[in-house]
Amino acid sequence: MKKLSVWLCLSLWCLSAWAQAQSSVWRVQKGGQEVLVAGSVHALKPAQLPLPVEYGQALAEARRVAFEVDIDTALSPESSRYLLQPFRLPAGVRLQQTLRPEVWALWQNKLAQKGLPQNLFEEFDAALASILLPLTVIQMEGYGDGIDVLLHRQAKRTGKAIEALETQAVQRDALKTLKKMDGNLVLETMLADLDDPKKHVSLMVAAVYAGDTETMAGYLADLNQPEFAHFYQALVVDRNRAWVPQIERWLRDVDSGPTLVVVGALHLVGPDSVLAMLAEKGYQVRPY
Repeated sequence: MKKLSVWLCLSLWCLSAWAQAQSSVWRVQKGGQEVLVAGSVHALKPAQLPLPVEYGQALAEARRVAFEVDIDTALSPESSRYLLQPFRLPAGVRLQQTLRPEVWALWQNKLAQKGLPQNLFEEFDAALASILLPLTVIQMEGYGDGIDVLLHRQAKRTGKAIEALETQAVQRDALKTLKKMDGNLVLETMLADLDDPKKHVSLMVAAVYAGDTETMAGYLADLNQPEFAHFYQALVVDRNRAWVPQIERWLRDVDSGPTLVVVGALHLVGPDSVLAMLAEKGYQVRPY
């Protein structure tokens, strides 16, 4: 189960919590300073709605909502092209040419099993294909907009101020560290475990909704392994560290209400998490 969780994490950027709790929404406080923090899963099925009530309550309380990036920009076709461009293979090179024959055969068999075109993602390298295929299969299972997009839509509708923690260039740089990994190894690992992604995503969503840190910590531990070291550092640690000063700025700016910070729940669990970094600075972190 856990190896697949790595690829679903990379596809959905979605796990976590800070301590055993009943949800993945938090208050961070010190003195009169306060922000609200909510963990997002970036894909949900209609049956997993509505969101737990604390998400709506936190949104109603907040005067400002901050997301990882500008959501409107992130949902545009131009954004997808921008993020994927570094993973395009050189002209005249196709995925098959970069893979060992046995890995290519596994790839073709899995595409056929899922009813997908045999030339799917052929213009991209293996590391990116190992993320795009699970995401494609998840979408085929009926998953759509996640917590972040739903909250962004509600925030716009209710006139909340909206900000972003980082630019898409930062996200792209983090993704580019995938290129340091052995493409054959990562693709082979993903293919060996891509059997029932719907089950695993359902478990992830349930864990985030319930604040089940034991389950979520198990998923995250698989990402924090030597073979993923560069990617984990860039995707999780460096970005979390860059976000903390911005969150502290919002902590001090509470005159007319707190800021709600919505990030992939991946960023809220373990010793490298945003919440752990804030706790180290003396802020009290507690469930909403």
